[in-house]
Amino acid sequence: MTRVALVGLGEVGRVFAEDLRTAGIRDLTVWDTAFADPASPASHNARALGIATSGSAPSSVAGADLVISAVTAAQCVAAARSTVPGLSSGTWFFDLNSSSPGHKQSAASAVDATGARYVEAALMSPIGPRRLASPFLLGGPHAHEFASAATAFGVSDVTVVSDKIGRAAATKLCRSVVVKGLESLLTEALLAARVHGVEHLALDAVHASREQCLGEQ
Repeated sequence: MTRVALVGLGEVGRVFAEDLRTAGIRDLTVWDTAFADPASPASHNARALGIATSGSAPSSVAGADLVISAVTAAQCVAAARSTVPGLSSGTWFFDLNSSSPGHKQSAASAVDATGARYVEAALMSPIGPRRLASPFLLGGPHAHEFASAATAFGVSDVTVVSDKIGRAAATKLCRSVVVKGLESLLTEALLAARVHGVEHLALDAVHASREQCLGEQ
């Protein structure tokens, strides 16, 4: 039986837990540092899903075929290192945290030293609409091998960008600068337009400009 361990049970971790069950994986363990607080979102998610929580990161990942790290960006390296005592040789370590290339490299170094197989992953869209069918960029020396096995875990839209750790993360971060920058500009423009009572006119103008650009391609 395939065993999967989730490190982090926030929004993304919960989606993975739900969809892994849908994919037929029943042996699922979870660990989150926030389990120490019964009122935390992670604790709430565990209760809502009816998942028994592990007592520690090493015990959660012990014997797992796949470890999914879905924590905050700042905890990427700490999460990887916390699992090291429990990792087994050959275990997949799927790191989808939105961290810097340097953090990904540090996490990979800790994981690979155990004989486990670290795979850098970058989620390239919000997790909600397509869930595990969302697009993921993969990187690292084990990325191609994992891409072939990913569908067994319900992850169907994967693209290997490099055999070097850090390039998938860099791609996502650079994309985020553009996308979030455009979102901020649009928000500021629409707030100003609302103040002046021209919100709908401004939206129509933006739409017309978009259509013109598409027509010129």
